[in-house]
Amino acid sequence: GIPENRDGKPYFPLGPEEMAKNLTALAEQYSIDIIGGCCGSTPAHIKEIHKRMKNKRPRRRKVDRVPSVSSPFKRVLLHQEPKPLIVGERLNLLGSKKTKELVENGDYQGLVSIGFEQESHGCHIVDVCMAGSEEKERMEKIVTLLSQSIQVPLMIDSREEEVVESALQIYPGRAVVNSVNLEKGRKAFSRMLSLVKEYGASVVAMTITESGMAQTAEEKLEAAARMRKIAVEECGLSPGDMLFDCLTLPLSTGEEKYRNSARETLQGIKKIKEEFPEAITILGISNISYGLMPEARKLLNSVFLYHAIRHGLDAAIVNASEITPYQEIPVHERELCENLIFNSGENPLLNLVEWVKTKDKGEEREKKRGREPSLEEAIRSRILDRSTENLEELLQKALSRMSAQEIINNILMPAMEEVGKRFDSGEMILPFVLQSSEIMSKATGFLESHLKGEKVEKRGKVVLATVFGDVHDIGKNLVKSIFSNNGYTVYDLGKRVPVHDVISKAEETDADAIGLSALLVSTSNEMRVCVRELSRAGMDIPLIVGGAVVSPSFARRISVLGDGRAYPGGVFYAKDAFHGLEILNGLMRDRESMIEQYRKDVARQLDRGKAKEDIGGDRKKVDTIGGVIAAPFLGTKFVKDMPFDEVFPYLNLDSLFRARWGAKAKDSPELREKEFLPALKELKVESVKRNIFDLSASYGYFNCELSGDSLVIENDSESVTLNFARRSPITRYFLPTGEKDIAVLGVVTIGKDAAEVERELTEMGETKKAFYLHGFSAEMAEALAGYVQAAIRKELALPEDMGRRFSPGYPSWPDLSEQKKIFSILKPEGEMAITLTEAFQMVPEHSISFLFCPRAKSLSK
Repeated sequence: GIPENRDGKPYFPLGPEEMAKNLTALAEQYSIDIIGGCCGSTPAHIKEIHKRMKNKRPRRRKVDRVPSVSSPFKRVLLHQEPKPLIVGERLNLLGSKKTKELVENGDYQGLVSIGFEQESHGCHIVDVCMAGSEEKERMEKIVTLLSQSIQVPLMIDSREEEVVESALQIYPGRAVVNSVNLEKGRKAFSRMLSLVKEYGASVVAMTITESGMAQTAEEKLEAAARMRKIAVEECGLSPGDMLFDCLTLPLSTGEEKYRNSARETLQGIKKIKEEFPEAITILGISNISYGLMPEARKLLNSVFLYHAIRHGLDAAIVNASEITPYQEIPVHERELCENLIFNSGENPLLNLVEWVKTKDKGEEREKKRGREPSLEEAIRSRILDRSTENLEELLQKALSRMSAQEIINNILMPAMEEVGKRFDSGEMILPFVLQSSEIMSKATGFLESHLKGEKVEKRGKVVLATVFGDVHDIGKNLVKSIFSNNGYTVYDLGKRVPVHDVISKAEETDADAIGLSALLVSTSNEMRVCVRELSRAGMDIPLIVGGAVVSPSFARRISVLGDGRAYPGGVFYAKDAFHGLEILNGLMRDRESMIEQYRKDVARQLDRGKAKEDIGGDRKKVDTIGGVIAAPFLGTKFVKDMPFDEVFPYLNLDSLFRARWGAKAKDSPELREKEFLPALKELKVESVKRNIFDLSASYGYFNCELSGDSLVIENDSESVTLNFARRSPITRYFLPTGEKDIAVLGVVTIGKDAAEVERELTEMGETKKAFYLHGFSAEMAEALAGYVQAAIRKELALPEDMGRRFSPGYPSWPDLSEQKKIFSILKPEGEMAITLTEAFQMVPEHSISFLFCPRAKSLSK
């Protein structure tokens, strides 16, 4: 129930019998299979619920199994529409000079930056290859860092079983394992597949056998069929967990025996898709152009990717930022690349190389082809080519011929519609769509001042929001941009928006539709709640839903009300922003037909069953790492008034600028130099002047012993058991069960004054400064934890690269209530004045609790 505030403390008036009665009624009315309690629930509440529900049984259900992988933050479908699934290739020690340099210099934050950059360019998955000396240690380090930093899942690229297993053990998601093949024989192949099965991963099976790389299309199909049979029939993998890599060889050698290799690869993809329609195909695109000059590589890679998709390719390992949409490549250049790919004509390799050496750039080439583009074509090309070059000058010229509204309706909006078509056909990938949308926004922004005297035509009104509890809004923001740039009035309520606020805004604005986005399974249920509340309010506004965890069947399921009726306004699934625009246009054009089709879809859904998902079996125990640790003392030490100037150097600027202040990988160094660094300098001076940071810590050393996935801490005469996630990597860093060990626990805080100053700034309207201070405070808490870790390393005589902290609430230690156990040992409520809320969050906010593991490799450089 809802808590009441009694004497400054939360009080839950709902008793066990009343709660059990209400939940039982809900379970019966809505066919709920799982019920339980949350804040305020006691054993008595749960006991009463069990008493009433013990004779009821969950429904038999089947679940559609959709091939997918995940990071700790998001799920990614292996079948992307439009194709392809994009796998970033730049974190490959064997293929990237930059990555090699960073690894050799130990600059792992630099590697994380490459991961961020690939994610910002639209990659769905990031491939990680650390082949060479110290591969296992390097892979562990970068996988740990990336899993805490980037949103997209990882592809573990290694041929070594030990490396793959170690990476899968520590990765808190569902990864893909790359470079698995039959080269070392059937037994080695089966062992690697056993690891894939054990850790619930997907796998890239390369068409390589004991005889070497399959060369012809028939050989590629034969290798794929053999690997599929072993994987599915003998190792128990689902066919949907396999991605087949037909491989291709560089065309840069010009050798006769390799001149048909690209054509054979394309035919191999086609044959595999024909033989196994459910198969997923993948290809390292840039292999084809290896050895050519950069400009030729970009052209050849782009054209080859286009044809590979046409032959059935589902996923591409590629540098997405260097792919040009096929339609944007001049016809002559396409033909040069296609002649080389399909081995047509005489000397296709030489022809391409010579053309790249001599070709003219940009508009000069257009002039030589015959004519200058018209003004309308020039403006349109700025949208399609994602260029701001003399955009305002072109728009100003156009204003002398037509009104601002006519420019928007007749030039800009048709250009964006063309962007949508190219996206749907796979000719344009998402990062390019984002760039085109940005150009569109700049153009309409410039024209706004000229619209004041004109009657602005709007197509309809839409309320957009990311659902309550969900902090992800990238997709929603893209939808907002596409909708607004296509003539709709958009009311963007932001993220973590309660259903009541969404419905109130829709009612207030007389909205034509509501759009909801969700990235998490746990928050997507808010969409169902919205449907029920709309129905309860007697409203019939169409609801468009989307996001990583949303599917057509989900949309149809949530549209069914408790009495079995379909929600009259309609619930429509949008796979992406342009699909959402198509739905919205359809609703504005002919709502009755759309609703009628929706009702038929819902009726079919109710008649259909769904497939059962096998989630795999038990997993092996993780090995521990040995070595005796000598504690400098036993018990707790409290340290206050730690010097700001000594803590500040531990501040992670990359994390501050990116994670806290919102910089993207593509942002220029100018932003850092002219905006972020001056803001940081000002905050530093102000914080010292006003003494807003009260830096204090409590930490200590305690005898302990490992017990399965738990750690038993001896504290005075009592013992406290810390419970980690099943097979948590934390347990690797303690001696085996039965051997006494040492645990290091700590709590740090920057005090409450920083939050007070932030509140004051907000109330004064200085929101930007408040935002910067909030991020700075959060990173100062992290810096303080780093400072204390350095002190612990010194006391334990550890090298700088040893020792790592883990905190409750994260994948390795997910239960946040474990905070209470740390507090029972360190007692920070006293001199540090840190308390826990009912939800086990620390107050002051910028406080950190941790378990320090001396045997773990440090994540810092």
